[in-house]
Amino acid sequence: MPDVRRVTIKDVARDAGVSVSTVSNWLSGRTYGLSPATRERVEASVNRLGYRPSALARGLRGMSTRVIGLIVPSITNAAIPPIVRGAEDQASALGYSLFLTNVDRHWDRVEAQGLAMVDRGVHGVGFVFTAPSADAAAVTAVERAGAKVALLLPADDVIPPNVIALDNHAGLRQVVDHLWALGHRHFGFATNARVTVLGPSELASLRDAVAARGGILSADDIVEDPMREQSDDWGEIESGRRAGLTLLSRPDRPTAICAVNDLLAVGVLLAARDLGIPVPDQLSIVGYAALNLTRVTSPAITSVRHPFYRMGELIASFLIEGHEGDGIRIIPTLEVRESTGRAPGAGR
Repeated sequence: MPDVRRVTIKDVARDAGVSVSTVSNWLSGRTYGLSPATRERVEASVNRLGYRPSALARGLRGMSTRVIGLIVPSITNAAIPPIVRGAEDQASALGYSLFLTNVDRHWDRVEAQGLAMVDRGVHGVGFVFTAPSADAAAVTAVERAGAKVALLLPADDVIPPNVIALDNHAGLRQVVDHLWALGHRHFGFATNARVTVLGPSELASLRDAVAARGGILSADDIVEDPMREQSDDWGEIESGRRAGLTLLSRPDRPTAICAVNDLLAVGVLLAARDLGIPVPDQLSIVGYAALNLTRVTSPAITSVRHPFYRMGELIASFLIEGHEGDGIRIIPTLEVRESTGRAPGAGR
């Protein structure tokens, strides 16, 4: 990642063709004595260069913070705390502190929160599974303001130097390979409208993995529960239960259902119980994230484990120490438990 120099007041003065003191007066609101043309030139240069006065520079000129910022989509998402913990532990080991902010999946807040962190003097800003459409503008703005950036995102074909990429394709291939070997040919996918950016990536990865085996994941086999409001863990589970009831109430129901996350997988398990469908004898269920909760359900739920803590460590290291070369691809691993078994009618 190239080193992006922060725009300074001297840059603004040079661009506007005025003195540094003139720019300083304009920024401080002391515009008496400045002609309208001068004020307009300074304002145009500030906007064109993206200059942002540093709160740190204003209050502690000559000093610097040893703080990194982390923007997360929702602190209520059970996958986020281990990422934050990994980042905080690694930052602490390197002599830094962590500044955390939660945008609650309001992607229009990402850029503003990133710039607010820069204004408070953070060394760099990490974006954790925030929307790609928000990331592009936010990353550009934060880099332009002179701070480092690092991103935790679903993997693409090429991993940029500042990205830790979760390879959903590799994870979902393991899921489909496992279920295919058990005789499953009819898959379902349970999701909701409040999932993070991992949801679309998981669905695309599942489709690709099923197609590679010669199968099809039809539109009818994908159910998105309409839950959009802020919710706790139980709300997510209820969302999965509703999606599960929809999939399992059909005459030609799937023999295996993959859920966008473990909480929805627990909900699908409850839906199967409500309908009297035994798991795994008549239905196999797979979650995503391998949260500890899935170990204590009955039956325990097969899930795809991500090294969340390590991912947090890496994003902190990227921000503090930098990273040479391409980004890092994270390969999740399938943990087979009791919720997956032979498809109904499949031979042993």
